[in-house]
Amino acid sequence: MNLIYYTIGNNINYINILNLNILTLEKYYNYNFELLFIIDERIANEFETNLITKLPYKVLISTTNSMRDSSLNKLKIFKFDEIKNYNKIIYCDCDILWCGDPNNIFSLVNSNKILVSNENHHDLIMTHEYWSGNLLHESEILEIKKMGLKGFNGGFFAFSFELISVIKNIFEFCVENIDSMNECLEQPFINVYLFRNNLFDLSLNKLITHNGYNIDKINEETIVHFAGGPGNYSYKMNKMVDFYEKNIKK
Repeated sequence: MNLIYYTIGNNINYINILNLNILTLEKYYNYNFELLFIIDERIANEFETNLITKLPYKVLISTTNSMRDSSLNKLKIFKFDEIKNYNKIIYCDCDILWCGDPNNIFSLVNSNKILVSNENHHDLIMTHEYWSGNLLHESEILEIKKMGLKGFNGGFFAFSFELISVIKNIFEFCVENIDSMNECLEQPFINVYLFRNNLFDLSLNKLITHNGYNIDKINEETIVHFAGGPGNYSYKMNKMVDFYEKNIKK
């Protein structure tokens, strides 16, 4: 059995975005995956009332005190006591629409590296603060510039159960350096840890776009991500509904 999991922080409005995400996922359900929601304790009751899905799911409650705390929820998957029951695992931000079968992604998961994807719709590389904050050493900055390596978006990644310890290590890396967290929250920590330890696999690049705000149609993507800053609920929702109505709804 495989797992797709999501997080919801203290903004209960995001459940509407989540429900639209799951609506696009349900058409590809073939009994080989379940859902998990890691949610803030403060919205637990509202979440159960407002969630709309027929898919099998479980909930993990997380106690947080700020947006910074909530941003780490996606890395708390190692705290899920049933995680050993799942072979392949996908983390998915709420502001994503499924345009293809998740098996396209599960089939790429391996036991060696975390599957991530670059943000290829601009020319910025990982040395930018959005993807590395102030965490990189000078030698690493030089190496990244030489490689021309673009940053990994933290809103979607996939891995095998064998790599759950890597996710825990990234969580601990965040906690140990929490004072260095910038507006991009956990994303720079994911980037730097995976780069520093050569634990990233870019196979997802052919299956995902993070440029959902600026495209009008599906090409060959399995995933369309309406990436932007944390928040922006109304703008995200309007963009996602419009794209859904034009490209996905039958």
